[in-house]
Amino acid sequence: MDGEIYRSRAGVDGTRSCHLIARDGTVLDSLTLHTRRTIRWALDGSALLAFLPVPARDDEFVRIDVDQSGRVARVPAAVMPGVPTLYRGEFDIAARTGRLLFISGETRPDQWVFGVGGGNDTPRPATTGRLQTAVARAMRS
Repeated sequence: MDGEIYRSRAGVDGTRSCHLIARDGTVLDSLTLHTRRTIRWALDGSALLAFLPVPARDDEFVRIDVDQSGRVARVPAAVMPGVPTLYRGEFDIAARTGRLLFISGETRPDQWVFGVGGGNDTPRPATTGRLQTAVARAMRS
C-alpha cells in the first residue's frame, strides 16, 4: 500500500489491533486478532505479515492481504504453519530481497553434562534430541 502505514496496539487478552492509516491521518481500516508482537509489511506492500500463536502447537506464519483502497482481509492466509518460534514470533523482512528472518528452535533444549577436573571431562548427554546427535558427531571428529 503506497502512502499508508499501520499502527498496532496490544490488548490485555493477547489480541492486537492493527489500524491502517493514510498519510493524512484518516483510518482506512482496522483488524483485531491474536498475533505475536511483530507485524511487518510484505515487500510489495500488498499484505501485513505476522506469526499467529496456535494453542499447544508451533506458531503459524500468516499473510493478511490489504487491497488498494486500504481494506484489510478479515481472514489471514497461512503461509507457513507449524513454525517453532520459541513462543516469541520475532521476525523481520529484508528490505531489498523480501526474505524472512526469524528465530527458531525447540522449547526443550538438549542438555549435556561436562566433567570439570578429576580426569572425567568426557561430555555425555543428559537428554535426547536432534542437536545432541549433531554435537556427538562433532565431538567424535
